[in-house]
Amino acid sequence: MSLLMIGLACVIGFIIVFSIALPIVKYMRNRRDSKHNGIKVVATVIDVQVRQNWKDGERWSRDAWSGTMKREKTWQTYYDIAAQWTHPQTGQSYTSCSTIWTDEVTKIPAKGDALLVSIDLHDPERCRGVAS
Repeated sequence: MSLLMIGLACVIGFIIVFSIALPIVKYMRNRRDSKHNGIKVVATVIDVQVRQNWKDGERWSRDAWSGTMKREKTWQTYYDIAAQWTHPQTGQSYTSCSTIWTDEVTKIPAKGDALLVSIDLHDPERCRGVAS
């Protein structure tokens, strides 16, 4: 009986530790990402291609065939967007490409639209859209 109580106490302890540690890890990851995002600039959309592919979801489920845990996937439409922006300090123009899923935008992007993007100063051609 005491072995069962020790096991139960360990399981409860792990649950408590993970319920405290997980929000801390998420907070630290978001903080790190915001520090290394670089600068935000306004870019002009120069091309939009509509495509479809499988998107990883937030939920996990057990695969019926292998028994392993896998992310749930959904078939979704996305936009491959090419946008042009100018570096505010150097004045140099860049063209960057990004993928935006339809569930991440409220309006379909079109040629000539202005987008707020976050630029990595160490690799200016790499950017990501900022949800508005």
